[in-house]
Amino acid sequence: MKKFTLSILFGFLSIPLFAQAGYTVKFAKVDAKYSEKPEPTAEFWKDATPLKIGLSPQQMTQPSLKESSVANLTFRSVHNSDTIFVLLEWADNAKDASLETEKMTDGCAIQFPIKDFKKTSPFMGGKDSPVMIGQWKAVWQVDAEKGFQRIKDVYPNTWVENTDLFGQNTALLSKNHASNENRKTPAQLALAEGFGSLALQPADGLKAWGVWENKVWKVAFAMKKKNGKLNLENGQNTGISFAVWDGAKGNVGSRKNILMSWQPILLEAGK
Repeated sequence: MKKFTLSILFGFLSIPLFAQAGYTVKFAKVDAKYSEKPEPTAEFWKDATPLKIGLSPQQMTQPSLKESSVANLTFRSVHNSDTIFVLLEWADNAKDASLETEKMTDGCAIQFPIKDFKKTSPFMGGKDSPVMIGQWKAVWQVDAEKGFQRIKDVYPNTWVENTDLFGQNTALLSKNHASNENRKTPAQLALAEGFGSLALQPADGLKAWGVWENKVWKVAFAMKKKNGKLNLENGQNTGISFAVWDGAKGNVGSRKNILMSWQPILLEAGK
C-alpha cells in the first residue's frame, strides 16, 4: 500500500504546472454590448487564433472521473481595455439542461491565477495562491432564457400539501445560488484556494452564454480584467485553465474533464 501511495504522489508531482507553448490573447475593439450577453457565434471570433486543448479526467480528489468524457476542446480569446473574452468549443452528442434530479447538466469553467501562475496549482489553487473561476451551466441558461424552473415545470403532476413544512423552499430561503429566481446570466464567479474551498463571489464582473448546434457546444465568457482580487493587465503573462462537464455521462461536481496544467497566455498590449 505504501509503495502504491508513493507512486501516486510522485506521479502527481511530475505533472507540469504549465504547458510549453504560449498563446497570445489579441487586443481587439470588441463592442461593449458584447459583455451583456456574450455571443459565441460573433464574427470577430474568426480572427481569434484557435488552440486545441487536451483534457483529462479529474482524479486528484474524490469523487473522481474514471475516464474522459470530453477528450478535448478548442480555445479562443481576445481582450480589450477592460474585459477578456474566452470562447470554448467541444463536441457533445446531447444537450443536457434538465432540472430532473436523476440527470446532470452540461457545463464548463475557466480559471485564472490571482498571483504568479508558475507558483499556483492548476488544481483550484492552494493556500495563499488563490484562483478565480468563472463557471457556466446549461441548466442556468434555461433559467436566464425562460425564467426560473420550478418542480412543477418538470413534474406537472407533483402535489405537496405544504411546501414550507416539507422543505420545498429551503434553497430559496437560504438564497442558494442554484435557486436564483432572477438569474440574468448563466454564469457564476468564485474564488478557490484548493479543493473544497470554493467561495462564491458577486457575478457582476462575469457574463457567459452558450449555443448548442450540430452536436457542438460553443460557450463564450466575458470577464472583467479587474474583478475582485483578479487584476489582469495589458502585456501580462499569466495562465488559464479549463474544466468541462458532460451531463449525459454523469459528470457533476468534481467528476469533470480538466486541463492538467496552466495554458500560458500573453495579453497583447493595447493599441
